[in-house]
Amino acid sequence: MGANVDEIDKKRLDDWIERIVEWKKQRLENLYFFVHQNVELSSPLFSAYFTEK
Repeated sequence: MGANVDEIDKKRLDDWIERIVEWKKQRLENLYFFVHQNVELSSPLFSAYFTEK
């Protein structure tokens, strides 16, 4: 998902979060979401950001 630029990557995650919110309104029951960065040290940070949102 990543470009290894925090602002760009957070925007991408925010876009996904908006989609997921809409899907939940449409009765989404299960979701499997995988966060992967080219620089793997960032993946846990972005996963935490995603979970927090």
